Amino acid sequence: MSPHSLEEIFGDIRELGRVTNRLDKAEAVIAERRARLKNIAGRTQNISCRPRVFCMEWADPVYCAGHWVPEMIELAGGIDALARPGTDSARVEWEEVLKWAPEILILSPCGFRLEQAFAQIPLLESRPGWADLPAVRRGEVYAVDANSYFARPGPRVVEGTELLARLIHPELLDWNGPDDAFRKVQGRGPGIESPRGDLPDSGPRRSPLAARPVPPAFTLIELLAVVAVIAVLAALLLPALARSKASARRIQCFSNLRQVGLAAQMYWDENDGNTFRYRGAATNGGDIYWFGWLARGSEGQRAFDPGPGALSPYLSGRGVELCPALNYTLQQFKLKAVGAAYGYGYNLCLSSPLGHSPVNLNKVVRTVEIGIFADAAQVNTFQAPASPDHPMLEEFYYVSTNEPTAHFRHARSASVVFIDGHVGVEKPVEGSIDKRMPHQVVGRLHAEILVIP
Repeated sequence: MSPHSLEEIFGDIRELGRVTNRLDKAEAVIAERRARLKNIAGRTQNISCRPRVFCMEWADPVYCAGHWVPEMIELAGGIDALARPGTDSARVEWEEVLKWAPEILILSPCGFRLEQAFAQIPLLESRPGWADLPAVRRGEVYAVDANSYFARPGPRVVEGTELLARLIHPELLDWNGPDDAFRKVQGRGPGIESPRGDLPDSGPRRSPLAARPVPPAFTLIELLAVVAVIAVLAALLLPALARSKASARRIQCFSNLRQVGLAAQMYWDENDGNTFRYRGAATNGGDIYWFGWLARGSEGQRAFDPGPGALSPYLSGRGVELCPALNYTLQQFKLKAVGAAYGYGYNLCLSSPLGHSPVNLNKVVRTVEIGIFADAAQVNTFQAPASPDHPMLEEFYYVSTNEPTAHFRHARSASVVFIDGHVGVEKPVEGSIDKRMPHQVVGRLHAEILVIP
C-alpha cells in the first residue's frame, strides 16, 4: 500500500478492513472522515480570496509538498503552486519560494513532531530574503506536527486538513485538537511597525557631547559578584548549548537519511521494485557492497570506492553518508577503510541471498512501517587493534533482527528512514545493548520495523 492521494488512503483503509474481516468498521471510518472533509470543503468553496500557501516538507534542502498534502491545502482554502499533487515531494530552489511569495508558510518536515519541526526555524531565518516573505511580514509562519497529521497515510490526515483550514482561514474553522499540533513562529520582519511606535516623544534629546557623570569603578566585592553571576549563567547555558548541538546533529542526520532513502526509491523505480543486495561480487581483491567497493586487508588501511555502490548513481557526490553524531575521533574508534566510509546500515531483511530472487517491494503492504537504513555501528573485539580486552567501536553496514549493530547515538535513540520515505526515531529492544561498550548504546532495532510480513 503506497497511496498518493486522499482517495487512495481511503481505498487502503477499505482493503485493510476487508483482509481483517472488519469491512463494516472500515466503511464507517471512511464515511465519517469523508463527512468531515465535505464540511471543510463546504466552508471554503465559496471564499473570494484563497491565500498563497507554501507547505514545506523539508527545510534544508527545501522540499515542497507532495502526495495527498496538496489536496489537503486545496480543501482547506489555500493555493500552493509549488506543490506536487499525487506524486513524490520534490526539492525546490529557494528562489522559487521567494518568487511564489507565500502569504502563509507551513513548516511540516516529513516524520517530524512539533518540537523537531520548530527547531528548523533558524535554518530558514538564515536564508536570504526570508524576512521579506509576505508570510513572515504578516506573522503567518507555522510549524506543525507533521508526523501525526501529514506524513502518515491514515485517517488522521483529515485532522491535518482541519488543522490547515484553521491556519489558513481561522475565521471559518476552529481547531479542537491538541495544543501541540502547531505553533506560530513569533518574530518581526522588516516593515512591521514596532509595537512601541506610538509612544510619545520623551522630550528634547541631549547632545552626545553633553557632560556625563563618570561612574565609579568596580570594588573587589562587586567584581567577585559579577564573576559569580557569570559562572551561574555559564552553568545554565552550557547544557542548553549542548542540547542545541545535539538537535542540530539529529536534524542533519534526518536530512542525510531522507536523501539516501530517496536514492533507494529511485533505484527501486528503475528496477521494477526489486531491492539491492547487501553484498555482491568479489572483485579486484575486495568486495562490492551496497555502499561501494571495499578492499580486503588490515583494518584502517583498506581502500574504499563508493562508485560501484547501488545508490551511487542517485547521490550527487559524497556528503550524506556520514552521521554527524558518529564520533570518529573517539579514542576507542576503529576505522574499516583508510577513511570514513558509511555511517548507516542497510536492513538485512531487504537483501536476498545470492542465487535467490531479489525482494520485491511492490508486494509490501505497509511501507510506512518497514525501515530501509538506520544509524549503525558495531563493537569489535576480533580484528586488531581491537581485542577481547580492548573492545572498539567501528562502522557497520547492516542492521538485523539478531545482531546488535544499530547505534542509538542520538540520546539513546536511532534515526531510521522507512520505505515510504519518512524518517523516524526508534528505541532499542530492551536488554539488547552490547555490554562490552554499554556507554555507546549499540543494540538491536525491533523486528517489527525490519521484517517484511
